[in-house]
Amino acid sequence: MRITRRPGRGGPDGSAQFPPSPHPCRQESLRLPFVPLGLCPEGGSSRLLPQVAGLKRATELLMLGEEFDAAEAAEAGLINRVVDDGSALEAALERARRLAAVPREPVELTKLLLRRPDRDAILQTLAEEAVHSAARLRSAEAQAAFERALRGSRTGPGGSATHSTETARAT
Repeated sequence: MRITRRPGRGGPDGSAQFPPSPHPCRQESLRLPFVPLGLCPEGGSSRLLPQVAGLKRATELLMLGEEFDAAEAAEAGLINRVVDDGSALEAALERARRLAAVPREPVELTKLLLRRPDRDAILQTLAEEAVHSAARLRSAEAQAAFERALRGSRTGPGGSATHSTETARAT
């Protein structure tokens, strides 16, 4: 169980974005910045995201890498629920207390059984993503995107550099 009490932030690996906190606050923003940074999905996101959000939405989220809010994340099935600002910790703790109150072994068995059908496919996806990700990290596009992020600028659709504090936040 994870909670986030500030707007979503994360590096090129997307680890802070997917899966996001199960109970983000309304003002939290999320982003899957792989493609805009010259990278490919990793962490199993190319397999898991289409399963929860659908292929069309997953394609849009991964390829465009645009920020989206907690309500959009809930609509896409990426999070359990949106909570009021300042209440994420209490919401997560309440869920944790309820989970701790049920017998542990059935919880563990349920987790195993729910994840078992996809285990081999996810492991294969992780291996494939790792190969492609390693190559993309060394690519000219990724290096240029990292350089722009470090400078605090982002190249716009027409190829021109535009200043953006969001880039620095997202990387």
